[in-house]
Amino acid sequence: MLLHYAGCDDAWDLWVDIDETTLTRMDPVEQTKEKNGAFQSEEFEASLDDEELLAEMRKKRWEDNARWQIGLFARTHLGQFSGVATEYAPVTRDDGSVRFKKDEGECECLVDAPGEGLDGTIIVADKLLTAALRLDLQVDFRAFTPEAGNMAVGNAYTIVQAEGDGSLLVELALREGSRRVRCKFIYSAPAGGDRKLERLAVLREAVTGGGTFSEGELVDEADLDGSPGRGLYDPPRGAHDGAAYTTLYCDGGLTMKFPATIPPDVSGFISVDWIAGQMRYQLDRKFAKLDGTLASLELTEISKQDSLNYPPQIK
Repeated sequence: MLLHYAGCDDAWDLWVDIDETTLTRMDPVEQTKEKNGAFQSEEFEASLDDEELLAEMRKKRWEDNARWQIGLFARTHLGQFSGVATEYAPVTRDDGSVRFKKDEGECECLVDAPGEGLDGTIIVADKLLTAALRLDLQVDFRAFTPEAGNMAVGNAYTIVQAEGDGSLLVELALREGSRRVRCKFIYSAPAGGDRKLERLAVLREAVTGGGTFSEGELVDEADLDGSPGRGLYDPPRGAHDGAAYTTLYCDGGLTMKFPATIPPDVSGFISVDWIAGQMRYQLDRKFAKLDGTLASLELTEISKQDSLNYPPQIK
């Protein structure tokens, strides 16, 4: 007798003896019922075949994940923040090397959820020196997907804002206690096939009314002397052929590594490493191509002392 498993292809078919003791005859009542698929669920239409049911289950799983993401973002970053923004404009020298012209100014940010529940809208509104660096978003849970380019993990998030001219504003943020660091990157619309970094900014903020960034309760005095970042704790690995990366070491234990120029179909990453008080964080936004979508968002958390004693395992 040929045994076929419902919902599986013919490769799983099996010839068995009709008198095989592991086989049990179906109850006659069951034989009169409509043939059931391999996957059963009371949440979906009974008329769906197995492939349609799997597609619906995947869709629901992604929607549940998106609701969880926006809930995490809201719990971690809702509120009013203020601080100082340091903006960097890349300047190319005659020899092809790049330096950064620096400007500073005050910044403010409001993250609000005027609606109710996880299906409500989240509003993000910036005030800072350069208009192109300002986030001005109203999103719901459907924006927190890899395709939309927004994601939250732990005390961190990344958000992307596509501009009308085809340029991208990419933001990565990390929070500890009452203060947080946000790093913003503006990439031009593809011109001649490549995207180029036009401007970036580091925002050092604290909860409005809760003291300044440098007065945060978790600040380590050793990091207030202007010492720069120490590089990435665990640099992302992999082929990124054709991309020109820059590493920027900023005051207060902050390091950023990002592509200064990247072809449209090249995979890559934007990383931020922040030594904050007794902890060290590294946030990696990885992408298959720099078009606003996400391949993954990865957060590493380790104590500052352990990061010195236990380097990452390189595979």
